[in-house]
Amino acid sequence: MEIKVLEEDKNKIKFEIEGETHTIANLLTKYLLKDPDVEISMYQVPHPLEEKAIIYVVTKNKDPRKVIKETIDKIIKDLEKLKI
Repeated sequence: MEIKVLEEDKNKIKFEIEGETHTIANLLTKYLLKDPDVEISMYQVPHPLEEKAIIYVVTKNKDPRKVIKETIDKIIKDLEKLKI
């Protein structure tokens, strides 16, 4: 999985995840929307035959990279609860 930043500003980031489609992108964007500092969290898969997703995140006051990192930590924590 390779991540490429396409656009970045103080409160927004747009990045591409190579090798992933709806599974990771949908999970990440849904969790991001739970954060009160996130204004927009969405993704698109440019073409069904391409294995890549483009994710776009806009925050109110926080650094979007920090919000994404915190969100990934929450996802991992929730997934660890599922271990048997």
